[in-house]
Amino acid sequence: MTQVVTAVLQPLPLRGNLVDLPLVHRVSHRRGDTVPLPAGVLWRIEGGLLRAITWDERRGVISTLGLFGAGDLVGEPLAGTDPYELECLTDATLSYVPPILWSGVIESLFQHVRQTEELLAMARIVSMRERVKCLLYWLGDRFGRITNDGLEISLRLTHQHLADLLGTSRVTVTRILSEFQRLGAVACTHRRLVLKARLEEL
Repeated sequence: MTQVVTAVLQPLPLRGNLVDLPLVHRVSHRRGDTVPLPAGVLWRIEGGLLRAITWDERRGVISTLGLFGAGDLVGEPLAGTDPYELECLTDATLSYVPPILWSGVIESLFQHVRQTEELLAMARIVSMRERVKCLLYWLGDRFGRITNDGLEISLRLTHQHLADLLGTSRVTVTRILSEFQRLGAVACTHRRLVLKARLEEL
């Protein structure tokens, strides 16, 4: 399952007309901030990491709908659920995308849908161990970089963030990551997670 999921998780290219936005109407947010979502407004993330969340208002259960980084478009027109909220997991900078440049929206819409489908596919994996493994590769494909130590993921994601992505508990994620670390399949340090070749063998 991991190989199948990993094979299709290739980042979508940015459209050329969104690469060089003018430096106007640029806003900055701090880690932990909620990004305002005015109706009809799109933002492009220039730097930082955001997560989209929804929640069950009766039970108070939070679900993570996606993670978005530099180059991604976010905003009310791309929100497919209600309630919907964008939370800054790091300090972030966003630029307003004027409607004249909205020709790139369809690509971002596909990316939002695709990301949701990928997360839902992972949530259906019966083995929680395999589910965590698939999530690590998904994060590596989207946000990682190859280093001499392995595939490095430098994101400020807590075990609770990972649990929210998978629809499980923080305790379960911590237990499985500790097992992977003990087996030499991952290396965990502050703000840094490195996936080793050994992980594929587990």
